[in-house]
Amino acid sequence: MEAIQLDTHIVAWLWQGQAAKVKKIARCVKGREVRVSPAVVLELQLLHEIGRLKHDADEIMEGLARTTGLMQSGTPFARVVAQSVRLSWCRDPFDRLIVAQAIADKSRLLTCDDTILKHYRKAVEL
Repeated sequence: MEAIQLDTHIVAWLWQGQAAKVKKIARCVKGREVRVSPAVVLELQLLHEIGRLKHDADEIMEGLARTTGLMQSGTPFARVVAQSVRLSWCRDPFDRLIVAQAIADKSRLLTCDDTILKHYRKAVEL
């Protein structure tokens, strides 16, 4: 089965334990290798710094690694950037890198972002 990556919103919802969303996420990722882009980690940290998340990125990622096995993709950054320059439809730098990571890793991307869902054919709507 094809691997799947998680967008930042999905990781935040997992961490916050939003029951209905967690169940839906679990159904979408069942039986798949699940990873996140390092760009997700950076975005989580920025969300923490502006007060939108209580915990910092390290705490979130370490906690989810312990409880779910979630890990970061190890694809070289240069490969991700090479993919990102082709995504002229995307203006958000985090989304652009997150989608590029999924492309570089040949994986699906679980998201709720309408723009990503419209343009990335391997996007999976939560």
